[in-house]
Amino acid sequence: MSTIPPESELLLSMFGRLAKYSRDELEVIEYLMSKYEAGREKHGPLHIDSDTRDFLEEDTEEQADSRFYRAIMVIKRERREALGLTQSRLAQLS
Repeated sequence: MSTIPPESELLLSMFGRLAKYSRDELEVIEYLMSKYEAGREKHGPLHIDSDTRDFLEEDTEEQADSRFYRAIMVIKRERREALGLTQSRLAQLS
């Protein structure tokens, strides 16, 4: 009798959990997986114990970028609202 590799057990466990998710939840996970795959292509497979990147520094940079983009979105929304251009009004105009 052969044994199942640990990765197979993990995949089966993940599949069982994912099977309970809604389509919208699965789309979010799919989106995140595409981001992980892009990182894997850039950096190679993740090996946490031997990876020498400074993940705290990387996260700090990513958070700064995120705050920058969020501020832009807030300013754009405030400008639209000041002009009376709500999302529903914008939809009517297009």
